[in-house]
Amino acid sequence: MRNRNVLPVTYTVPPSIFFSVPHSMWSFFSSNRSRELIGQCILPAQARAEKTIETRQLQSLADAYRVLVQRGMITTADGTNLDTIQITPNSTFSSSVAEKHYIIKFNGNGMLYQDVLANCARDADQLQATVIAFNYRGVGSSSGIPKSIEDLVNDGIAQVQRLLDHGVDAKKITLDGLSLGGAVATLVAKHFHDQKQRVYLWNDRSLSSISKAATGLFLLSDLPPMLQDTSAALTHSSFSLALKSSKWEVNVADAYQRIPQAYKGYMVVAKKSDPSDTNKLQSNGDGVIHPTASLHAAVKVKEKSDHASTCHKMLAQHSIFVGGQTKQLGGHNLARDQLISKDNPTETGQHVFENFIRNHR
Repeated sequence: MRNRNVLPVTYTVPPSIFFSVPHSMWSFFSSNRSRELIGQCILPAQARAEKTIETRQLQSLADAYRVLVQRGMITTADGTNLDTIQITPNSTFSSSVAEKHYIIKFNGNGMLYQDVLANCARDADQLQATVIAFNYRGVGSSSGIPKSIEDLVNDGIAQVQRLLDHGVDAKKITLDGLSLGGAVATLVAKHFHDQKQRVYLWNDRSLSSISKAATGLFLLSDLPPMLQDTSAALTHSSFSLALKSSKWEVNVADAYQRIPQAYKGYMVVAKKSDPSDTNKLQSNGDGVIHPTASLHAAVKVKEKSDHASTCHKMLAQHSIFVGGQTKQLGGHNLARDQLISKDNPTETGQHVFENFIRNHR
């Protein structure tokens, strides 16, 4: 039986690890060691043990989804080796490289591609596209250590450039990023659009900037509301300066807005509903990225004024029973087929994603 509920893994960083610091310490954040340490907070997947994939597991995956699975290393421009897997539908294997469609997956900050292999194989089968997934530098068996957001962007650029170098039309490539991966994929897409290479972008449950996402953790914490707001207000400028000094800050919203409407789409989980408002479809909210820190919050006004919406709003309605109580699950870490389209409740997030791919070929 196909597993359609393999959950992506995205870890949050507790607000308590961040503190406002004197201005004299900003130079500290620009050191290589500090940049590595901040990178470990932003990309905690670096601390995870590598997941071994046995040959029989890959063969089982290939048989279940009628795909060919290939694994190897892709080398970036700066010599970093990225553990990469490529999943090709059997029906398109004999087609030339230039004839195939490609989806490149960009992981969330706590993920290994090994976490979502079944989902990747399903996408390859259902969409008849070659799916490429990889681990960022410093994650799993990929070499190197990320010292800036640009390092992660360069990892993504290497994956796209490999296809272009083999003659693939940019319009046959879709970048599919979740959470932090959505931010990285957006920056990679902008890089290629600046070169007139029109790749497609699917940004899933992502952020507008890393400093806003970090600040938003206070607003999602168990602190009293007044302390949440005060802590967020006091720390945002500190986060921003520290991240800029360490080269980890990024304006995802600006990059997203510079990509033409016809080549992009994004998914966001509707903010948490008021349970007493029975006239509205209920949503548990995202649970990881605060609404004020989402990509949606940063681009919705301009898209509305331009009559150029690329938003797909989803509802998270799952809950679990723990310790005698029902706990609502935020939508950030749910699989796409566990999210419901707000515009059409008969469709899941997976349907919305698949429709985007089919409509942009």
